[in-house]
Amino acid sequence: KHYIYGTTLSNSIGEYHNQPCIYQEFVEFMKDDQGDHYQAGVFYSSEPCGLGFRKGDVIIDNKAIFCGHLVV
Repeated sequence: KHYIYGTTLSNSIGEYHNQPCIYQEFVEFMKDDQGDHYQAGVFYSSEPCGLGFRKGDVIIDNKAIFCGHLVV
């Protein structure tokens, strides 16, 4: 479940739906013209070593697609 000021935005039932929840403030991810949302991830191993983008719905979950990219 995801909330904005007590309002449910989205809800999904999966294998973890009965586990305790942690709530955080909602911030909308970047969105393209087709309505897909993107989340950037920066990875570190003693120093910055990777950058990735995941594409999904309003909620980026384990079904989000990894998007290949090129930084020039």
